[in-house]
Amino acid sequence: MDGYAVRRADVADLPATLTIMGEAAAGRGFHKPVGAGEAVRIFTGAPVPEGADAIVIQENTTRDDDRVTVTDGVPEAGHIRRRGFDFSRGDGLIKAGSVLGPRTLTLAAAMGHADVSVHRRPTI
Repeated sequence: MDGYAVRRADVADLPATLTIMGEAAAGRGFHKPVGAGEAVRIFTGAPVPEGADAIVIQENTTRDDDRVTVTDGVPEAGHIRRRGFDFSRGDGLIKAGSVLGPRTLTLAAAMGHADVSVHRRPTI
């Protein structure tokens, strides 16, 4: 969910103004812990920074330079998907010999495989 990774306690009373300490893009995380009164701009697919336990959606905020004010809403648990939510390490989701199309390639990417080994079906 696009928005801000925060500590739930910091947004219990609204409006709440926090200092933006960085950004977590999809595929890359933000590698410093979120402390009291801080927020990290986060995009869908990015890992949640240590210390943050909630995501405030961007529609419920206003930003002014390096500060963000949470004006509305309640951070919901559904905005954070825990590791292993979709599948677990070792799950066999794409069988050898499968025809690769948009769905299987998307699944491979979601599983963390940027490259896959392929070959043409042999012609006899």
